[in-house]
Amino acid sequence: MKKLLLLLPLWLLPCLAAAQPQSVVWEMPSLNYDTTIVRHWQGDEYIVYTSSGTGPGIVSYHNNAFGTTISATLPSNVIINDFRIAHDSVFAGGSFFSSSGKQGLLACFSIGELLSGYVNYKSILLPNAHLLYSECRALDLKTVITGVTRLALYEYGGGIRIAYIADNQIAGFSDNIVVGYRVGYGDAAFLSSINQWDISGYHYNKDGIESYTDICTTDHKIVITAKSDDYDYQNLRFQVFDKTKNFAHTPPGPYSMRYGYTDHRALAKVMVTHLKNDDVAVAYHYSDGIKGGLAVKTIDVGGSTPILINNLEIPEDTTFNTSWNMNDIRYDYDQDGLLILNMIDDPLMGLKSYIFQVYSPYTSGASCIVESCPFMEKAHSLDNFGSRRFIASGRSVALMNPNIVIEPLGASYSCGSVGKANCNYNLPIRSDDRARHHCTVWDDTPIMSILTTYSILAPTNYENINPICQQP
Repeated sequence: MKKLLLLLPLWLLPCLAAAQPQSVVWEMPSLNYDTTIVRHWQGDEYIVYTSSGTGPGIVSYHNNAFGTTISATLPSNVIINDFRIAHDSVFAGGSFFSSSGKQGLLACFSIGELLSGYVNYKSILLPNAHLLYSECRALDLKTVITGVTRLALYEYGGGIRIAYIADNQIAGFSDNIVVGYRVGYGDAAFLSSINQWDISGYHYNKDGIESYTDICTTDHKIVITAKSDDYDYQNLRFQVFDKTKNFAHTPPGPYSMRYGYTDHRALAKVMVTHLKNDDVAVAYHYSDGIKGGLAVKTIDVGGSTPILINNLEIPEDTTFNTSWNMNDIRYDYDQDGLLILNMIDDPLMGLKSYIFQVYSPYTSGASCIVESCPFMEKAHSLDNFGSRRFIASGRSVALMNPNIVIEPLGASYSCGSVGKANCNYNLPIRSDDRARHHCTVWDDTPIMSILTTYSILAPTNYENINPICQQP
């Protein structure tokens, strides 16, 4: 393990042409936002989404090499929680707000249209479903998807399908009184040939035991991670599906299998990313009841039963804090480095954002190094950035000005300070396999829905930015 990077604040609007590799942090003093998501497209180009509680969200294209910035303002009733890029198109998930309430949304648009100055983005509101027609029947109840929280993309049938996690409510069909809150998953695709959305079955968590928090795809599988909230004592849980259309369909009987490990308690979100072949890395904060730390498990999900390959624990010296959380995780294949964006208690500086960079997640026995950026307060997103670099977005410590940071992987220089953390490798760990009620709606007949198209002007936008750290 060569080095571990601590975190960075949010956002990305660089219009500086910077020689690479180097450490660079930009601040956007003219903007005031509380949420930012950045995703790499190609070369020095990337897409960023920013939003706040007081105004509409903005989608922007940035070219770090030439200083080009093109932005488009979304409708004020649309909030994006996650997006990914494939085949030069953006696929996003979030919520749509109206007088009737909040409803889950999927959308996509061509980056080429954004660059041309006019965007036609196609969206679909995920429909309500009467539970009389689902596997788990309930009189006069319905499931209402309120927001897509996380998504992953995969190729199927010559196109791109969106595998997603969503928050949903169980409510009265006629009176709309909410009787329960759940998290579920499903898949959909925009079919450009017929200008429609194809929505497959949606699974909702009948017993409310698992809180699904992240999703990824491997060479052949779809993996969804969760933290149990009931009699599993809040252990890590995950599910594995074949990478097909309608992956959440009801299996034979009303149950499906969940996997997990019982070594310690999982806190907050559990994140997952693809490594190689059908291997994944799962990361989460853990607690032994008094103290805690960061756990990273490397798992082969390609066979009939998942196999634990490696288990890394990075203990913290302070009492675990319920505010600890995790936002993103990525793997750099060329550098064999795992990047984990999370929030932890710093003994001297309080709750801070960190990026842990774990080298060779398959190998045990090395020490960990943490690099911190003290001028950054809260980081929201992280992505690989071309050749052996990563990009992260956040906001400044005292204000809500967006920031973006670009760092080379494995370099000895950075815009932060470096510290070490101890690493423990523990194998074997007892697995825990449990069946759960599996309740699927829209399972028999996929929904083919007419899309909603929004046309928005995307003016070229040159923002003032301040380089607050730049080290060659």
